[in-house]
Amino acid sequence: MEVLNGVHQIKTPSPGDGSWQTNVYVIEGSDGHILVDTGWDSQEALWALQEGIKAANLKLRDIKKVVITHVHPDHYGLSTKIKQICGAEVAMHRLEADLILPRYKDFAALLKRVGETLRQNGVPEDELPQLQEASLWMNKYVTPDLPEVKLEDGDTVANGSFELEVLWTPGHSPGHICLYEREKKFILSGDHILYDTTPHVGFNPHSGDNPLSDYISSLGRLARLKVHFALPGHGPIFNA
Repeated sequence: MEVLNGVHQIKTPSPGDGSWQTNVYVIEGSDGHILVDTGWDSQEALWALQEGIKAANLKLRDIKKVVITHVHPDHYGLSTKIKQICGAEVAMHRLEADLILPRYKDFAALLKRVGETLRQNGVPEDELPQLQEASLWMNKYVTPDLPEVKLEDGDTVANGSFELEVLWTPGHSPGHICLYEREKKFILSGDHILYDTTPHVGFNPHSGDNPLSDYISSLGRLARLKVHFALPGHGPIFNA
């Protein structure tokens, strides 16, 4: 649906459980459209994205940029296939780009560090293997590839109609970004701000030393912005 003039929200399902959905956004532009996040790499999510674009009377091939708020599978998984289909360039914060290979390709070292962290925090040895590999099932729903563009805080992503300012908001993920349209006063908040729940902020080998402190600091930064509408990665949009 068109949630704001020229901004379309498409809900993409999670594998096996369509009740949990990821919001992706198509931002229309005279110089090509911007897709913000993609959903999982599954046939169901790709179909939902294609049908949503068609319902908006847009064309997938007109997407020229894909901006990823963070590289969790439900936001990043389908990005490589979208790039292959329409030739768009993929952009994300440089810290998120650094997580792709150790998380989705060469993850033996990550698993070892996860095991060490669990052991140090008192997880019994007989329960450790199951917890250590608890997230591995998600990897089959991600086609990993490095981005063409590595973003920094303060960069802009524009398409002739909208100018989205990159705001680095670590906490949920170390390189998480929000996208702020300063003139039109809306923000694409990814998983940093949701309507009716608090985003997960967890400690792990890729989270940084104090992700909760990072998250609270990021919230304080956004609180100073003038925003009329927040467009989150899950759940309904809301007045900010």
